[in-house]
Amino acid sequence: MKKYLIINTVILIALMLVSCGSKKSTVYPKEWAKYDNEYHYFDIKSGTNNQNIEQAQFEKMLLDWALEGLKKQVQTKAGDVEIEKNLIKTESYTNTAKQDTYVIAYINKREACQYYEKELQRIQNKVEKAFQIANDYEQQGFKPKAITVLKQALADLDLSEEIFFWFNVYEMPTTQVQQHRNNVQQAEHNLKTKITELEQSTFYCVLCTADFFGKPYSKLETDIKNELSTWGCRFTDNAVAADYVIDVKASVREHQKAEVEGKDFYTSYVDVALTIDNNVVNQRIYNDEISIKGIHTVNYEDAARDGYKKTVSEICKILRNEIF
Repeated sequence: MKKYLIINTVILIALMLVSCGSKKSTVYPKEWAKYDNEYHYFDIKSGTNNQNIEQAQFEKMLLDWALEGLKKQVQTKAGDVEIEKNLIKTESYTNTAKQDTYVIAYINKREACQYYEKELQRIQNKVEKAFQIANDYEQQGFKPKAITVLKQALADLDLSEEIFFWFNVYEMPTTQVQQHRNNVQQAEHNLKTKITELEQSTFYCVLCTADFFGKPYSKLETDIKNELSTWGCRFTDNAVAADYVIDVKASVREHQKAEVEGKDFYTSYVDVALTIDNNVVNQRIYNDEISIKGIHTVNYEDAARDGYKKTVSEICKILRNEIF
């Protein structure tokens, strides 16, 4: 019996709810007339609470309905996207004599545009800061680190496209949007120009001597350069003219053969002495030795090749940390 009573109550409440929408003919508290214009997205819902439902619960039900209506209004222009909750404001009014309750959910378009202008300014401030940091790195002779900082700033600037999307949704004046667009495009141009300038003026000299059981192993130098090329590096054979000199001396040695569950495993080690010189500031920024283990089931030579493959990754990891 109680179950049917609850269902009937819900049905009665649903029948009593009246959507006020956004038409100017809608009845609502006169104080809310200021929201009924082109500068707001809004939705008003009202209902009569004659079932003695707790007032807070009744208002919440109306508010949820109004929020859903507001969301649909915005999505009519924006599509199926999430609305920034901080932009949504709500108010409620209850006529205690008539037990009528009104709720409104609204977004002030001008305030929304101001919110996204601040977000855009935050991105532009990051770009300006990136230029300062990059300039410091360049002065210190670390142009690759400067490039990394500027490329990250360029990626951050790409996030502004979403902000321009919301400028359109909240109907920012076209001239204002274009001004912001011009600023972003200028910042993008400055970043790309500086990155290109730094990349084209930075040269690396890779000096590599690698031994493979008494024979030269040129593949190590080739693999290192191939990986650095994907980072945008330019090379020179002139160690004096280079910004960075990367000196690699490597050799291999047999370690052991082990049998595991009836299967042979060969282990070889690649021993590497690595130095990195920053010629711009005449400073050796790295000097250390590493040993990399290679494993294979065929022989020591294949184990050594596995070791050299891992060595490329390890050396490039060090180069990224020390140079980039």
